[in-house]
Amino acid sequence: MSLNVNIAAFIPKPHTPWERAAQLDESRAMNRIMAVKKGLAGDGFKIGYHAPILALLEGIVSRGSERAGDLVLDAYRRGARLDAWEEHIRLDVWREAIAAAGWDPIAETCRPRAGDEALPWESISLGLSTSVVAEGPMVHAPSTATEEPATPVSPAPRTEWTRVMFSYTKQGTAVYISHLDLMTVFERAVARAGYAARFTEGYNPKPRLEFANPLSLGLGSDQEIAALDLHDFDTAEAFVVRLNRSLPEGLRLTRVENMAPVLLGARRRSLMALYWGSDFDVVDASGSVRRLRLPSTGPSIRKALEAEGTWESSLARRTATWAAGRDGAPVSYFAVLAGSSADGAPAS
Repeated sequence: MSLNVNIAAFIPKPHTPWERAAQLDESRAMNRIMAVKKGLAGDGFKIGYHAPILALLEGIVSRGSERAGDLVLDAYRRGARLDAWEEHIRLDVWREAIAAAGWDPIAETCRPRAGDEALPWESISLGLSTSVVAEGPMVHAPSTATEEPATPVSPAPRTEWTRVMFSYTKQGTAVYISHLDLMTVFERAVARAGYAARFTEGYNPKPRLEFANPLSLGLGSDQEIAALDLHDFDTAEAFVVRLNRSLPEGLRLTRVENMAPVLLGARRRSLMALYWGSDFDVVDASGSVRRLRLPSTGPSIRKALEAEGTWESSLARRTATWAAGRDGAPVSYFAVLAGSSADGAPAS
């Protein structure tokens, strides 16, 4: 058996819990990489590594102020092009630009930031809640040439939160928003609406936002189901108003409810795991409308219409998104997770 090991210098990027930590410079990073490579010499290991100078350049760009922008522009004017590809990067050009910068980009990039120091990226808001980045500043002790970057010390994260489930419509030009872009749209809408979302605790924190069943590109919907964790949920009425003011045209919330709390030790059921299927209204070329109920165990709406040979000549719209009830029958998501009693009516 052979193991592939890839090594790279750590970059303490902005808007992460390590944003104030020190970064290894080029020589120290290479020494560490070579030590790992030497320690794993022999059969069974294939060692690869990211060039430390590239990690340093990434750190200059991501951790720098306006001066870093001037440095990048100077490198471009000196001939730097296609620098995302290691085989094309002109390291001599970048070293010239760094030497001519009039300040010390390497020392500025690699040094730790004090807990009370203003950071160049503070004016850029990602809407991170205190479950990810502490309310107080992260504190790092200065690192010496032989010390590891200090472990961040922060106040306890905010723990109170409410899980909110909501339905929304997707119509008009919004039908051409892909699922990944739709997640970004809702993340930004929540931030614009002034809510504090609960974030995941990984290195790249994301709002705890989930969808029951992603809709194919180009299809509209009368009822999409999603859920979100909020630290500062107020009321369902206020949430609808504030989110609708922040969402683009074609996306509108129609219903909001608190999800039933999960008992201690119990596993929370995801919306996608509960998904039973959907109802679709299909308009054919003659203008007649029929309703299809498609369980998750069967074909998607596209596959179903392609099998009929009517996909390109029909217009489909999701009219309902169903969860699986205890007996396996389709029921409203709100009935399963929010205590409502609205069951699914049979499709015609």
